[in-house]
Amino acid sequence: MPISLGLTSGFTLQSSFQMVKQPFIIGICGGSCSGKSLVTEKLKLSLDLSASVVNEFDFYHPNLTNVDNFDSPDAINWELLESCLNALNSKSTFECPQYDLLKHKRKKNTLKLYPTRVVIVEGMFILSHEEIRNKLDLIIFVDCPDDVRIANRIRKFTKNFNMSLEFIIDYYLKYTKIAYEKYIKPSKIYADIIVPNYGTQYESKGVDFMVINITQFLYGGDSDNINRLRYAPLKFFNQ
Repeated sequence: MPISLGLTSGFTLQSSFQMVKQPFIIGICGGSCSGKSLVTEKLKLSLDLSASVVNEFDFYHPNLTNVDNFDSPDAINWELLESCLNALNSKSTFECPQYDLLKHKRKKNTLKLYPTRVVIVEGMFILSHEEIRNKLDLIIFVDCPDDVRIANRIRKFTKNFNMSLEFIIDYYLKYTKIAYEKYIKPSKIYADIIVPNYGTQYESKGVDFMVINITQFLYGGDSDNINRLRYAPLKFFNQ
């Protein structure tokens, strides 16, 4: 089934560059293994140097262990994530923590985020947390059915984390499924754009169409602005 878009809250992809807030913060939300990262990667590639990406999982509390519930809003340090967005929103840099998902601990090194023209925030619970949600200028929700998400999760976790099929299914039923039904699915009502992922042709027309329209909206269809923002975002901010 081809991918389509659903505009849910009257958001209009206008071509009025002057009206766009700076930085423009885009939230990409959805269940675990729903396809959020693909949307993030395509959008980041299209925007090039004018976008920075903030991942929710980098803000896991550093004291979590492999027996804790990672699929819970309580696992996230929301105050630190809010500080990150506040810094970028005020056009300041931020030393962003980096989380090692394989070792279940925060890395010693941080990643310096710069105040780019666009900030992309990716995560499962960003819409269920009001303070973060209110900072988002455009919200994209990747709507993916349970069977596709669990299939994607099995592929990802067996390949990248060397987890057993039994562990993945048990964890999914104990934590992931409950979190999706309690926190993530209800937050879909806040989305401006819904991208369905039924597991077929997800990497083609629908996502590409959305990315093209968002890029044109942000750049105003002006090739000079596109070049300025893509290759000199910090210079643009200082003007």
